[in-house]
Amino acid sequence: MKQDAGSASIIAPDYQFFTDLQNGSLANLTYIIPEIPWSDHPGKDRVYWAGTDWVGNLINSIEASPFAASTEIMVTWDDWGGWYDHVVPPIWQPDSYGFRVPGIIIGPGVIPNTVDHTEHSQASFIIGTIETVLSLPSLNQEDAQMAPFQNFNFVEYPGAPAYVPVPVHSPPSWYQTQKSTSIEGPDD
Repeated sequence: MKQDAGSASIIAPDYQFFTDLQNGSLANLTYIIPEIPWSDHPGKDRVYWAGTDWVGNLINSIEASPFAASTEIMVTWDDWGGWYDHVVPPIWQPDSYGFRVPGIIIGPGVIPNTVDHTEHSQASFIIGTIETVLSLPSLNQEDAQMAPFQNFNFVEYPGAPAYVPVPVHSPPSWYQTQKSTSIEGPDD
């Protein structure tokens, strides 16, 4: 990511999210990419649960905050990790989708107990949804042609649904005290 003098005030370390949330100062749009040690990318010295723990802490922190009633959380992965689900991947062709990766939306606009089976590209899933929610024009043809989510209400939020916390190994404060090169978990 390019960072220049104009962007320095909007690009922050991933763990800054917890501080901003605690201070009640989240931006209208927050895009979080974890540091490599807490991503789901494999590594011989990585804590196996770090990626899911990181995401669980983000979700739990939002859901336990006043932001829960008006925040939609989108979770996706940047690649397929060498595995596929029950749907056999297509034979790759130029300009075609590859292996499926999950896209998860958590929040008050989601119709409870539903799954949307619509295929989306990662660009249309993230960018198209942001454009819809914030009433922004499309950036390109791909997100302009995004099929709408069938199980999501972008207009009226019924309020925060009942929430069951995601089990995690470490509290958010652990991530705030670690350097990005850390590979040992709190119990290691």
